[in-house]
Amino acid sequence: MAMNKADPSMAGMKMDDLPLPQTPWAVGATHVPHSTADTADATIALDKVVALGCQAGVKDGSDIPLLTTAEGVYTVSYFPADPEAERTLHIDRYSSQILSDISHRDYGRVAKWIS
Repeated sequence: MAMNKADPSMAGMKMDDLPLPQTPWAVGATHVPHSTADTADATIALDKVVALGCQAGVKDGSDIPLLTTAEGVYTVSYFPADPEAERTLHIDRYSSQILSDISHRDYGRVAKWIS
């Protein structure tokens, strides 16, 4: 899985704001959730994020921009040639909870047609 570095502020961020080489058109305007932590929480390891993506069915070739803000979430973006396999996962960096899981089946009719 490719990884990109980023240092964005998460407040009001949309998928199109993330430093990804490609973003599925259908999710570009969707809001990126944010993580909340208490002072005892530690960020989960990147290999755990990759494993969670694999468990959710994301295959090799996804992108995960690394965030440096305390509110940042791990975003796993899978944008293969087959649009029906597209996936976007937002994973809480502290709890490892999947906050959002968007796939082709969740797209509206127009988004499916465009993709």
